[in-house]
Amino acid sequence: MKVILAKHAGFCFGVKRAVEQASCLAEQGKKLCTLGRLIHNASVVERLEKKGIRCIDSIDEVRPGESVIIRSHGVPKSCYEELEKRQIEYFDLTCPFVERIHKRVEQARNHYERIVIVGRADHPEVQGIYGWAGEKACVVPDVKAAEALPWAEKVLVVAQTTIKRELLDSVYAIVKEKSAEAELFDSICETTYLRQKETRELAEQSDAVI
Repeated sequence: MKVILAKHAGFCFGVKRAVEQASCLAEQGKKLCTLGRLIHNASVVERLEKKGIRCIDSIDEVRPGESVIIRSHGVPKSCYEELEKRQIEYFDLTCPFVERIHKRVEQARNHYERIVIVGRADHPEVQGIYGWAGEKACVVPDVKAAEALPWAEKVLVVAQTTIKRELLDSVYAIVKEKSAEAELFDSICETTYLRQKETRELAEQSDAVI
């Protein structure tokens, strides 16, 4: 049996950076907890737990003397404010590609009538972006939701870094028809795009893809 290993298999830059830095902090003897799972990988999260890095769902769960790790997906601006208010030390391991979306939507809050976030509302990355975009933001998971949007004069469209290119293009095309001025901030991660492209190519030449 012939087995082909995808060239782009493994951790992306942001995830690799988060895991390595979290491990390094643990080796320094710090008491650590991650606000949500550091990455979407159960075995890696389990390995981190064995190093003493526990996972919490709320800032209220932080124990005295613990430092908080902000995961690669990022968090809303309000989380930073709350950590600083409570004087809790934190280490920000947000993926730089996600962080640039936060900066863009925060800048756009006062200049656009609507900010459209293309992605899944239940995804932690999208929840983080929404928290930086403010009340003008709306999450659009699919074409049907885009078609239901009301007219707006000026709209900014951003995307969850891991969505499919076809979805973003389709939603943006609809938004342009429903606004006088629409701008696309293309925030799909290059690694994601390459993996999707490679998966399609491997599927065409393989009997099964794992």
